[in-house]
Amino acid sequence: MTDYNNISDEYDQSKQDRWRIEIEKYSITEYLKDKIKGKRVLDIPCGSGVYSNLFYELGAKEVVGIDISEEMVKLAKQKTNYPNSSFIQCDAQKLNDLSLDKFDIITCIFLFNYAKTEEELENMIKNIKNLLNENGILLILNDNILQSDYTTDYSRYNFTKSCENKIIKYNFFNDVFNFDIINYKTEANIFFQKFQKYFKEITIHKLKVKDKDEYYNVFLNNQPFIFLTCK
Repeated sequence: MTDYNNISDEYDQSKQDRWRIEIEKYSITEYLKDKIKGKRVLDIPCGSGVYSNLFYELGAKEVVGIDISEEMVKLAKQKTNYPNSSFIQCDAQKLNDLSLDKFDIITCIFLFNYAKTEEELENMIKNIKNLLNENGILLILNDNILQSDYTTDYSRYNFTKSCENKIIKYNFFNDVFNFDIINYKTEANIFFQKFQKYFKEITIHKLKVKDKDEYYNVFLNNQPFIFLTCK
């Protein structure tokens, strides 16, 4: 598993890449902007707090960020000046160890792709579901479990992606940083089967682009990530 304690600053810088802002952030913002006002939000994994801050800007009443990385949590605390915010270091497998009230919205932006086994995946889902209000929304941005072609060259977007023996490797790079992230592939049928056990409604959303141009054709024609919501 990737040790984010060693790459916390680099990962935080990578959140400023063009596609991160014009696809990742834009897709999340467009979905939540009319739903988040006055809501209590859990951001897991929160990373350096980029989206925790965004949720406050969109009108959230309270945001709790959780991340397994101590260094990421430190960064998030440094970068967040909003009231009613808190950041906790915890493994998503051990959420039951925390005493938390339930949330209206939970965002899992690159969480479930770290499950190495079906058991780990289901445990994550169950723990998240237990923290979600009855009519709450779970927003997921994840490695694209529907992707089968790993030959696409994404280097124009400052990353590459490969898959071998169900281990997915991303390399993120620019003039400032260069680091790898390891994910684990879950077959699509197993992924959806596990979520259907805990959620009645699972929706796949199209990734949105802030300003469409040919630059993103490669990205959109073989999307490396998938955007889902569960209720």
